[in-house]
Amino acid sequence: MCLTTIIQLLKSFINFSCRKDMFMRFSFKNGLIFFLVYGSVLNAIDLPQFYRTPFFQESFNNAYDKYTTGLSVRYGHGSTHKAWDTHNDVQPLLSAHGYMDITNLGSYVDSPGAVIDSTGKTMTNYWGGANYTPPTDAGKYDKTKETIIFPPNYIKTKPTDGLIEYMGRFEIDEWDFTIQQDIIWGFFIQAYIPYRDVKIDKIAYNNLGSDTLTGADVWTGGAIKAPTQVNVKDFMQEKAGTLNNVLGAMTFNSNWQDSFKKSGVGDILLSAGWHGSGDPQSPIFKRISAQAQIGVLIPTSGKPDLSKPFAVSLGSADSTAIDGRINLYVQVFDFIGVGANVGGLVFFTQERDLRVKTDKNQDGWILLEPSFGKVDYGSQWDVGAYAQLGFKGIIAKVGASYTRQEDTVLTIHDDKLLKNYSQQQLNQYDPANNVWPNVVSVNDIVNSDQKLKNWEYYALHFIGGYTLELKSVCPTIFLEYDYPFYGKHAFKTDMFGGTLSVQIKLNF
Repeated sequence: MCLTTIIQLLKSFINFSCRKDMFMRFSFKNGLIFFLVYGSVLNAIDLPQFYRTPFFQESFNNAYDKYTTGLSVRYGHGSTHKAWDTHNDVQPLLSAHGYMDITNLGSYVDSPGAVIDSTGKTMTNYWGGANYTPPTDAGKYDKTKETIIFPPNYIKTKPTDGLIEYMGRFEIDEWDFTIQQDIIWGFFIQAYIPYRDVKIDKIAYNNLGSDTLTGADVWTGGAIKAPTQVNVKDFMQEKAGTLNNVLGAMTFNSNWQDSFKKSGVGDILLSAGWHGSGDPQSPIFKRISAQAQIGVLIPTSGKPDLSKPFAVSLGSADSTAIDGRINLYVQVFDFIGVGANVGGLVFFTQERDLRVKTDKNQDGWILLEPSFGKVDYGSQWDVGAYAQLGFKGIIAKVGASYTRQEDTVLTIHDDKLLKNYSQQQLNQYDPANNVWPNVVSVNDIVNSDQKLKNWEYYALHFIGGYTLELKSVCPTIFLEYDYPFYGKHAFKTDMFGGTLSVQIKLNF
């Protein structure tokens, strides 16, 4: 939203507010523009994501129950280079889920023979250890115990060898449109429509270990194969590096350093609820307002993009959910108030395409293996509270909130996934010594992914605005700053934005 547009909107707002008979003499064209620009009700829903601070939920005003129709549009902008990891420590943006270890990136993938460069080199050639057969005490080898996949086969001179730290910048512009219509006795219906423009760019890396990695000697049945050597800088080249070739072999259609951009409608929330207020006979408590609502989240944001190494979803990753929330506001004396809110989302399970871990030792954002399974997204909930100061239409608020999503759980429905890994575990069975293999289930491996773990946000919210109560209309303008001060598995994105809204006496 450019500065010229904002100025024009404010001029329209002033002209509109100053005319006593404006509502009756509103033309259809101007009315339609006003409807689209000023959006929905003051108490707008927000559906938070791990990549940006949630907007504050509560926005009651004194005239909340005097009007029948609410419209608003809220705009927010944020950017960051930082994120919180699993220990609530600040990390570079794309390393919040751990560092990528290139020595096990290709472990147990189901396509070890995929060609990764123009010379015909395969992933097994690159990582080494393919068809490794352990020698016996007599210097021979047992074909029945051959390793039919390629495990990591590198000698680490220090613990950080092979670890790659990813860095980048995240930026978001978001517009939230809300429409609310009262029906009867305080009951209402509401529609929330978010539009998001997200970008991850300036992607770079930092090698935390040695410049060159050396593989261990490989016994191939009567001969010692020369150890594999990998130059990390060559592997991470921006244009023709081996990592990009590996990504191409595993059905990615973008290089790791390419920017990610996506725009579109997020998930639409349709809900119904009740709101009301009363004036208790008390010298201290002047007014009490409350609202409760429940709705259905419609997954209009689409499925996650699995073809790009660094990507985020515009919504709930194509999952339907039930949303519910309760808000309460108490006016203390004539111009001081306090409020609180609590809400949550419960998601339905879904079947969809995935990218999963193939080794518990793998970490980081990039996962190579395509698969398929059931996704059970963790429930999401938030609580918040605020203090409000109001005088002659001027409103100032200070609030705090806590938002969390629980662990997501995958149940794999892919018989081909890690079948070679499972066979290797079974090959460890030694009937002579009654030694049984330590087999780790496929679901245990894929659910060790840090990106599936719970994320959370603690944030402060600073809001200022002005409300003009007229006979048939109540326009409001808010400016808001949302500051995240603590988190886990989340981007450290502060948000600055504003809301233009109007409540009117309009019955359909």
